[in-house]
Amino acid sequence: IHRFHYLEPIGRYLLLDWVARHVDQASLAEISLPPFEFPETWFADMNIKYETQFPTPMGRVIDVSLLNGMPVGPGTFTARIHDPICPWNEGVWKFKSEDGLLQVSKVKTPECNLTIQGVSAIVYGTHDPETFSLRGWGDPDLEMQSRIRLMFPAQLPFIYEQF
Repeated sequence: IHRFHYLEPIGRYLLLDWVARHVDQASLAEISLPPFEFPETWFADMNIKYETQFPTPMGRVIDVSLLNGMPVGPGTFTARIHDPICPWNEGVWKFKSEDGLLQVSKVKTPECNLTIQGVSAIVYGTHDPETFSLRGWGDPDLEMQSRIRLMFPAQLPFIYEQF
């Protein structure tokens, strides 16, 4: 598909849905993408083929309280975090930039809900918060999405070690 452009995440998923509904008509779908797109993060079961030698990086926040001190852009937001595997991350957390460094603390009132997958995507800069509601990772409104993007800009994922 050489000339299909989408403006929003829902357009991307509708394109993928259309391709999936036409598997009986073609055995291969080739989609040209700009370098800032990461199709390996769109679905867990896609068979993505690249001309690169590097595996897809994966990362997860293990302890939200240990995020203190990482460099971030300006801003603040609060979120109720859901993490069924690491219960110490459960609760309402405030993410605040102080002198360009992240300060994380427990608070009482959330502005949105995020799963640990959403928090990890924010911290690693791999997914736009606009896609979180489509993935079931959270419900930040448009204004909060802007604040999150400012604090945690998009990053290119990389791997220190290959396993």
